[in-house]
Amino acid sequence: MEVARGPVGSHFWNKPGGLACAMGRHNKMETHAAVEHEMKLRQLPVQSLGTPEEVANVIVFLASVLVSSVWCRWRLRRLT
Repeated sequence: MEVARGPVGSHFWNKPGGLACAMGRHNKMETHAAVEHEMKLRQLPVQSLGTPEEVANVIVFLASVLVSSVWCRWRLRRLT
């Protein structure tokens, strides 16, 4: 199984001189506004950076027994 995640806020993005700072300089905007601007341009469903905890929660859920009921319902809908 593979989790295809979107952009996740991490040290790479948030460190001084990181990607968020570079976006701010490039767009001549405050760092947070520049990241939001870039997310909107890319038309991502969630227009903000995810967190490592959110990714971990999805993985824990997918590895749990709870996902079997979701999978069954999804599969039944596709078959009908």
